[in-house]
Amino acid sequence: MSTKKFGWSTNEFGWSTNEFGMTTIKFGQSTIKFGQSTIKFGQSTIKFGWSTIKFGQSTIKFGWSAKKFGWSTINYEFRINNYEFWEKEFGERTINLELRIMNYEFWEKEFGERTIN
Repeated sequence: MSTKKFGWSTNEFGWSTNEFGMTTIKFGQSTIKFGQSTIKFGQSTIKFGWSTIKFGQSTIKFGWSAKKFGWSTINYEFRINNYEFWEKEFGERTINLELRIMNYEFWEKEFGERTIN
Protein backbone atom coordinates (compact mmCIF):
# COMPACT_ATOMS: atom_id res chain seq x y z
CA MET A 1 0.00 0.00 0.00
CA SER A 2 1.22 3.45 -0.86
CA THR A 3 -0.28 6.87 -0.37
CA LYS A 4 -1.10 9.10 -3.34
CA LYS A 5 -2.81 12.44 -3.81
CA PHE A 6 -5.28 13.81 -6.29
CA GLY A 7 -3.86 16.88 -7.97
CA TRP A 8 -6.54 19.22 -6.63
CA SER A 9 -7.25 17.49 -3.33
CA THR A 10 -5.54 17.93 0.01
CA ASN A 11 -6.81 14.55 1.13
CA GLU A 12 -4.64 11.49 0.80
CA PHE A 13 -5.81 7.98 0.18
CA GLY A 14 -4.20 4.57 0.29
CA TRP A 15 -4.71 2.16 -2.57
CA SER A 16 -3.60 -1.18 -3.94
CA THR A 17 -1.90 -1.59 -7.29
CA ASN A 18 -3.74 -4.85 -7.91
CA GLU A 19 -7.34 -3.68 -7.96
CA PHE A 20 -8.96 -0.38 -7.17
CA GLY A 21 -12.46 -1.80 -7.24
CA MET A 22 -13.32 -1.88 -3.53
CA THR A 23 -11.06 0.99 -2.44
CA THR A 24 -12.63 3.98 -0.74
CA ILE A 25 -11.52 7.53 -1.49
CA LYS A 26 -12.51 10.20 0.98
CA PHE A 27 -12.92 13.86 0.04
CA GLY A 28 -13.59 15.78 3.23
CA GLN A 29 -16.82 14.25 4.48
CA SER A 30 -17.75 12.70 1.15
CA THR A 31 -16.94 9.16 0.07
CA ILE A 32 -16.42 7.72 -3.40
CA LYS A 33 -16.46 3.96 -3.76
CA PHE A 34 -15.38 2.72 -7.16
CA GLY A 35 -16.54 -0.73 -8.15
CA GLN A 36 -19.60 -0.50 -5.96
CA SER A 37 -20.65 2.45 -8.13
CA THR A 38 -21.68 4.68 -5.25
CA ILE A 39 -20.74 8.27 -4.58
CA LYS A 40 -21.85 9.88 -1.35
CA PHE A 41 -21.82 13.63 -0.84
CA GLY A 42 -22.97 14.68 2.61
CA GLN A 43 -26.41 13.15 3.04
CA SER A 44 -26.96 12.35 -0.64
CA THR A 45 -26.10 9.21 -2.58
CA ILE A 46 -25.41 9.04 -6.30
CA LYS A 47 -25.52 5.68 -8.05
CA PHE A 48 -24.07 5.04 -11.47
CA GLY A 49 -25.93 2.93 -13.97
CA TRP A 50 -23.48 0.12 -14.57
CA SER A 51 -20.23 2.04 -14.27
CA THR A 52 -17.15 0.12 -13.15
CA ILE A 53 -13.61 1.22 -12.47
CA LYS A 54 -10.84 -1.25 -11.82
CA PHE A 55 -7.39 0.25 -11.80
CA GLY A 56 -4.56 -2.20 -12.39
CA GLN A 57 -6.83 -4.53 -14.32
CA SER A 58 -7.52 -1.79 -16.85
CA THR A 59 -11.31 -1.66 -16.85
CA ILE A 60 -13.17 1.63 -17.01
CA LYS A 61 -16.85 1.79 -17.86
CA PHE A 62 -19.03 4.81 -17.42
CA GLY A 63 -21.73 3.97 -19.95
CA TRP A 64 -24.85 5.92 -19.03
CA SER A 65 -23.52 6.99 -15.66
CA ALA A 66 -24.94 10.48 -16.08
CA LYS A 67 -28.50 9.16 -16.16
CA LYS A 68 -30.55 8.74 -12.99
CA PHE A 69 -29.68 12.35 -12.29
CA GLY A 70 -31.72 14.95 -14.19
CA TRP A 71 -29.91 17.66 -12.27
CA SER A 72 -27.51 20.55 -12.72
CA THR A 73 -23.95 19.95 -13.84
CA ILE A 74 -20.79 19.50 -11.79
CA ASN A 75 -17.54 18.73 -13.54
CA TYR A 76 -14.97 16.58 -11.79
CA GLU A 77 -11.41 16.37 -12.94
CA PHE A 78 -9.39 13.63 -11.31
CA ARG A 79 -5.71 14.30 -11.80
CA ILE A 80 -3.64 11.21 -11.24
CA ASN A 81 0.02 11.88 -10.53
CA ASN A 82 2.88 9.49 -11.17
CA TYR A 83 0.81 6.34 -11.47
CA GLU A 84 2.93 3.91 -13.44
CA PHE A 85 0.01 1.60 -14.19
CA TRP A 86 -2.04 4.53 -15.47
CA GLU A 87 0.54 5.69 -17.99
CA LYS A 88 1.20 2.11 -19.02
CA GLU A 89 -2.43 1.11 -19.49
CA PHE A 90 -4.05 4.32 -20.66
CA GLY A 91 -1.23 6.62 -21.76
CA GLU A 92 -2.61 9.62 -19.89
CA ARG A 93 -3.09 10.87 -16.36
CA THR A 94 -6.49 12.60 -16.34
CA ILE A 95 -10.01 11.25 -15.88
CA ASN A 96 -12.86 13.61 -16.67
CA LEU A 97 -16.28 12.90 -15.17
CA GLU A 98 -19.43 14.89 -15.66
CA LEU A 99 -22.05 14.25 -13.01
CA ARG A 100 -25.40 15.92 -12.69
CA ILE A 101 -26.46 16.95 -9.22
CA MET A 102 -30.04 18.06 -8.58
CA ASN A 103 -30.16 19.33 -5.02
CA TYR A 104 -27.40 21.76 -4.13
CA GLU A 105 -28.58 22.35 -0.58
CA PHE A 106 -26.43 19.55 0.79
CA TRP A 107 -23.58 20.55 -1.51
CA GLU A 108 -23.50 24.17 -0.38
CA LYS A 109 -23.88 23.07 3.22
CA GLU A 110 -21.03 20.57 3.03
CA PHE A 111 -18.65 22.29 0.63
CA GLY A 112 -19.75 25.93 0.39
CA GLU A 113 -19.77 26.03 -3.40
CA ARG A 114 -21.52 24.50 -6.36
CA THR A 115 -18.73 23.59 -8.73
CA ILE A 116 -15.51 21.63 -8.49
CA ASN A 117 -13.05 21.91 -11.35
